Amino acid sequence: TERNETTTATWRNRMYEDLFGLPDSARRFLSRHLGNRYRPSVIDWQLISIFLEKILFMEAERINTYKQLGDRLDAYMQKYEGKAMGFYHSFARAKDYSTLRRVLRTASEKMLKAGEKEALFTYDEFVAAFERPTSGRFNDWRLGRDLIGIRMLELMHKRGEDLSELETDDEEDVQA
Repeated sequence: TERNETTTATWRNRMYEDLFGLPDSARRFLSRHLGNRYRPSVIDWQLISIFLEKILFMEAERINTYKQLGDRLDAYMQKYEGKAMGFYHSFARAKDYSTLRRVLRTASEKMLKAGEKEALFTYDEFVAAFERPTSGRFNDWRLGRDLIGIRMLELMHKRGEDLSELETDDEEDVQA
């Protein structure tokens, strides 16, 4: 494509622009640049961990909790859900807090009824992931949901799962 003043004047660098909104627009930044489900090859938990620690000043323990919960939910999804994408969609696209809690409670109950010795998550892990704010600024359950969902996507991509079946996310709350 030929570059000229007209075409280059309309180009925007969203990542550069979104950097200026940090840390307040952390969810939008994560969604657009670090955990983009439309470019799963760029998902990298190490990069996300650095972002959480250096930009959001999140404690390493909480970052590790998100990763562990993502790993466990992914393992649950593979073992107990016939259509893994359906479970992922229910969890990662939960529109309100009560829906998120219901998805997690139902999954945990299914595991325990099947005779698993360990619960899907502990009380302390749930509180750390969805209730306790970091530095008093980010008390938003959706950030925990998004981070865990990003970890699940990373693992699905590493296994070579076909992610083209994922529906387009029409979530309007990414601005938060």
